[in-house]
Amino acid sequence: MNRRQLQKLGVPPDCVAAAIDALQTAAAQDKGMGLKGKRAKQLIVDVVADPESFRDDPIWGRLVTALSNDHAPTPQEP
Repeated sequence: MNRRQLQKLGVPPDCVAAAIDALQTAAAQDKGMGLKGKRAKQLIVDVVADPESFRDDPIWGRLVTALSNDHAPTPQEP
């Protein structure tokens, strides 16, 4: 999956690298269970929609952290 495809699935631009890393890790560790196509897309959509459900996951946790940091409010000066 490329950057554009991930962004269409709702992954913020700053989180794409973490999403790609998670997909590659899942495939490399053979935990992807055929992680490609529709299954991969649905998993990305699920993580973006409900990141807290994946927070402690060893593969998807980094993406959840990136998503949390991306949505964190920016500090404003007084």
